[in-house]
Amino acid sequence: MQIKEKEKELDRRRKASAQRGRSLLNANAREEGKQSTLLRLLLFNALCVALLCGLVFAVSSFAKRAEKPAVTEPAVPVTEDAAESAPASAADTTAARQEPPETEAPERYKTVLYRNANTASPGDAVSSGYCVLADVSTGRILAAKNSSARLYPASMTKVMTILTASSLIGEEKLRSESYRMTSAIIDPLVRENATRAGFLPGEEVFLMDYMYGAILPSGADATVALAMYAAGSEAAFAEKMNEKARELGLTGSHFTNSTGLHDDDHYTTAEDMAVIMAAALSDPVCREVLSTYTYVTHTKEPIELTSSALARMSLHKAKYVTVFAGKTGFTTEAKQCLVTAAADLNGKVYVTVCALAEDKQSVLEDTRLLYDRYAG
Repeated sequence: MQIKEKEKELDRRRKASAQRGRSLLNANAREEGKQSTLLRLLLFNALCVALLCGLVFAVSSFAKRAEKPAVTEPAVPVTEDAAESAPASAADTTAARQEPPETEAPERYKTVLYRNANTASPGDAVSSGYCVLADVSTGRILAAKNSSARLYPASMTKVMTILTASSLIGEEKLRSESYRMTSAIIDPLVRENATRAGFLPGEEVFLMDYMYGAILPSGADATVALAMYAAGSEAAFAEKMNEKARELGLTGSHFTNSTGLHDDDHYTTAEDMAVIMAAALSDPVCREVLSTYTYVTHTKEPIELTSSALARMSLHKAKYVTVFAGKTGFTTEAKQCLVTAAADLNGKVYVTVCALAEDKQSVLEDTRLLYDRYAG
């Protein structure tokens, strides 16, 4: 009897224990469910906050971009010296918006060039009537075609113009003083159909704006203004250019104007032009100007200027060197001309001059061929 009662008691306790176990499990499950629900709620809230922050950031960024003024092409009254500053193709417009290539700090380059047994003759591979490629880090002429023969430089002249202006005026004044543009400067250039940067009569223009205006878009208005400021007249300034030529030891050059407009007595050679470019690269201000892609003037109505030389060469990149400076040129008599400077990975600097090319494409391809075949 006692055994049966004990068994019943044990059975009751087992049932009670099982019931407590089930109750505990249910309680734990409910607690875990509550914790899981809370965790899911916290995660959901965190996700909502993150999405909200992202939305706020996106709206803020869009608003900032919307506030930034759009870049528009300036209304620059440019005529041709002839078609010198017009793009070689529709793609030139895109190339002009690219960042300019970085260059090393200015140093002095050789302004006495020499040939040796290894100087190459590219012959008919170069269609330009005249060309030269020189390593101005050493002074050695690497390739040449009619390089000492007289040629018309057209607007390559403007490299000599800014070099002479920099020598006469000095960097301090170039960066601080201004000179008024006048109708007396502009009107003859309009009649000559010369390329202009777009400065307006009566406008006070900083001298550095003229330096950039002379090179990037090949502005004849800028070169005449520099000549007037530096020497009182363009004729007097041309004499200063000839003095600079003699100072550089040039024997095949003579200048009659600051613009490069045709004159039978205004001439140079490919080798002389390479020396002029090397001297300009040795001048900090001239190097800065020649190696700039785009520049915005400080005039009341700012003008965005673009380097036609660098824009065009960006579409004809050489394999082993990077072109970082240049100046185009064109007149009917000179045909297409181009002087450029490039550097290789070892820091050597080269200068090419190509002139009397039939079209823009030819002078660009000739320049690239010289760099690819003989430099780097």
